[in-house]
Amino acid sequence: MKTITIGVILPKSSLYPLIGADFIAGIKAGFNYFGNQGVKIINENAGFGGDEKTVYAIAEKMLIQEDADIVIAFLDHQVAVKIEPLFHSLKRFLLVVDPGAHIPLEWGDNSGFRFTLSLYTALACRLTGRIAAENGAKQNIFATSFYEGGYLQTYAFNRGLEKGGGGIYYHDIIPFRLETYDVSAVKEVYAHQKPDAILAQFSIEAGSIFFENYRKEGLLENLKVYVSPFMLEEQWLSGITYPGPGMKGVVSWSKNLSNHENQTFITETEAFSGRNANIFTMIGWEAAQIAHLLIQLIQTGDRTNALSYMEQLVINSPRGTLTIDKATNFFYCQMYLAEIITTKDDKSGIGIIEKIPISQEEWKEHIYDIPPGIYSRWTNTYLCI
Repeated sequence: MKTITIGVILPKSSLYPLIGADFIAGIKAGFNYFGNQGVKIINENAGFGGDEKTVYAIAEKMLIQEDADIVIAFLDHQVAVKIEPLFHSLKRFLLVVDPGAHIPLEWGDNSGFRFTLSLYTALACRLTGRIAAENGAKQNIFATSFYEGGYLQTYAFNRGLEKGGGGIYYHDIIPFRLETYDVSAVKEVYAHQKPDAILAQFSIEAGSIFFENYRKEGLLENLKVYVSPFMLEEQWLSGITYPGPGMKGVVSWSKNLSNHENQTFITETEAFSGRNANIFTMIGWEAAQIAHLLIQLIQTGDRTNALSYMEQLVINSPRGTLTIDKATNFFYCQMYLAEIITTKDDKSGIGIIEKIPISQEEWKEHIYDIPPGIYSRWTNTYLCI
């Protein structure tokens, strides 16, 4: 039987220096567990993933020179769309992994050879905004940064807030030069306008500055705070001083999920790789799980019916049941309302409050809600500075 070759295009991130190592550790642990120990894995780093020509050249080399059957690529969706025709023409599979801080602006051809796993940070922001408004956050302060404000996850946060009947009367922007940030204007707004809540859309670097400054000035003590999913990333939070009670948001996964698949993933990954399980090893494990199913299809000699094959399967991953959307070949899943909790040494973690089911209708409402007029097309979702 032909050896199955898996190409892996690794990401780079200045905010998560070990993202590539974590991602491939999850992939290898997944293949070990799902029974594909004999696969040949080749990998190459595509830098920050925004250069279409670089990514295309790497993919072409893996497919033609290395004869890869499947390429698992940690890529922005916009780049994946551009390289999909290469995979379609060669009848090979592209499995895209994407943090999902955008709302896709184009979908490309639905060839049945490209599938996408995402952390859905924009969808999580949309849900967080809606939940905030439904729980009384009608007039709010919205805090973001020069960088995060350019991603469509910020738009999604606002759209969710609007859907729940809420609004924003003050925007607080952490500037390009982080060291120049001054919270005094927010203090004045806080004192005179009495907002219902603070909504915070940050990656971990600006998020650290937000927590430090707002906590120091007492702005987190008496208000509800709703934060973006990367501010709930557990590995980062474990080093952050507990900012206070009442801080909530929506996540796609947590180490604290009690389902069997999650506990298996954590145990097997940490035993196999020696690395702590985190959100990037999790999405790597999921990629191996989907690739395992594609390998089974390849071994039957039928590469053209992958979409209908996936439709028939119930795929239970560490974060729940993955459902394939036939129109886009995206897998989507339930999400979770979480809150920041205190851990030992006054550091932070997250606790899961409840599951949030995602219907096909809600999924479609999110992906087709594109902002009108002129808007930022920043698409690098590795959240790197």
